Formats: sequence, C-alpha cells, structure tokens
Amino acid sequence: MRLLLVAAVVVAAGATLAATALAGSGRPSSAPVPPASVSASSVPSVSRSASPSTSAAKAHGAETPVTALPYRVATCGDTSGRVLITVDDYPYRDPKLVYQLAYRATRDWHIGMIGFPISKFTRSYRAKTGVDLVKRARHYGMWMGNHTYDHKLLTTLTTAQIRREISGGVASTLLRPPYGAYDATVTKVATSLGYRLCTWNIDPLDWQPGRGGHRYRSVASIRYVIRHELAEYHLRPGRSIVIDGHYMTNFPKAIPGIIVDLRARGYRICRPPRGPTTRTIPDPLPC
Repeated sequence: MRLLLVAAVVVAAGATLAATALAGSGRPSSAPVPPASVSASSVPSVSRSASPSTSAAKAHGAETPVTALPYRVATCGDTSGRVLITVDDYPYRDPKLVYQLAYRATRDWHIGMIGFPISKFTRSYRAKTGVDLVKRARHYGMWMGNHTYDHKLLTTLTTAQIRREISGGVASTLLRPPYGAYDATVTKVATSLGYRLCTWNIDPLDWQPGRGGHRYRSVASIRYVIRHELAEYHLRPGRSIVIDGHYMTNFPKAIPGIIVDLRARGYRICRPPRGPTTRTIPDPLPC
C-alpha cells in the first residue's frame, strides 16, 4: 500500500468560472466548501512497488531496469489512458439507482464505472427493505468504493473520528474522501485500513444549481462543463481521466450523452469488468 501526502484535488478555478456562468450560481450554501483547488497537472505521485514483469526482468539478468508506474490519486491509479466515469454520494429520491446504474453501465453502455455511495444510507435502506444495494451493484459488475459512513469532512476530524468514518463506509480497497479533501493524517489512516485514495480530475459541477430555479444543473450544462474542462486542462485522448458525478443530480441522466461526446472526440472509456466485482478494486484498474 502506498502513502500519498498531498492536498485535496478538486476542479480548477478556470473551469469553475466558465461553468458558473452557465448556472448563474455557486455551490449551495448547505454544502461545505471544498479546499482550494490545484491544477490536475501538479498532483504529486509515488512509485508503485515492483510489478511481476519487473521481478521477471531482474530474474533473467536484464540490464535495463523497468520503471515503476506512479500511483496518482486524481486518476485513482488508472494508467490505461481511458476515461473512468465515477459517481458518489447517494440517490436520495430513488435508492434503487445505486444498482440500476450498475446494470445500465455494464449491459446498455458497456463501460466500467465506480460507485461511491454513502454507507449510512445504504445500511438504512437494507434495514428497511432487506435489499443490499452495494451487493446488487457488484453483482451487475460495478466496482463499489468507500465514501465514508456519514460524508464528513475528514480533514476536520480527529484521527479516531477519521478511522470510524472510513471503517463504517462501504468495505472496499478504494476510498473517495468527501469533497476530495485529504491530508497526511487522512492518508495514513486510510492506508492503515487497506485503502488507496481516489479523487478526480474532471468535476462536471453537476451539484450546482441550474438556471430557472432548478435544483441542479441540466444534462446539457453538465455535458458542456465536461467538454470545456477537457479542453481547459489539456486532457487529450490517451490521458487517464476520472470524471466525478453524483447519484442525486442529473449526472446519471447525462451519462449516455457524455459517452457520445467522449467517443466523438476520440476518447476511449473504461471497459466493464468480466462478471461481478468484489470489495477488492484492482490496482491498476483493468480498464
């Protein structure tokens, strides 16, 4: 497991200004403000441990060393050069969307996705209905990660509180800290619990209010923001990209159009796993 001591990685200011012009509004007052953003290109990285191919090369007396690939939090360790679409938080109005989205991803859209639901709500739904949303989503082939138990801002908590929040989240090997906020303490606790960190380098700003008093951005606005950010951050086809949307916004409805936009511009999208997934999310991802 790797230690990555970095600041939070969230959307760059240039895209936020352009996207806010569309929505005409900022982050809702009820939502905590994330830490100051940094450029996706400035994200530090650490080297992976030697791969089997590296060990084999040494065993055969190869003179040229094999360079270990870096683990990057903003791309969740993906090195495929594909686009990984992720979704987090919780679909409060229709909890079944947790597994319905998994079904559509693998059966209709033929893409691989990672879901990061807040476990406080998946547990509550299971207690009321007997349905395990996470287990069903994994059955349909979606990777499911940890987004903590109650979506608290981890960087404001004590070490013991951080440990409880992560331990109470969806059992997995990938952690998306709420608001993408993490520091040395969060990283250390997460690593000790067997987690790698996973944020994003494209924020579609789907959580922002839309025009005309709508609670969230429209599908068209979400698609525009993604296209704009890809160009703004010079994330061209062949780069590993992670898009972070939310279950409760219009992001799930926008996914078919996002797929069309990406493919029309030459981007390849992460492929679905072969069959059901488990709590272990591979490193690197088999995109």
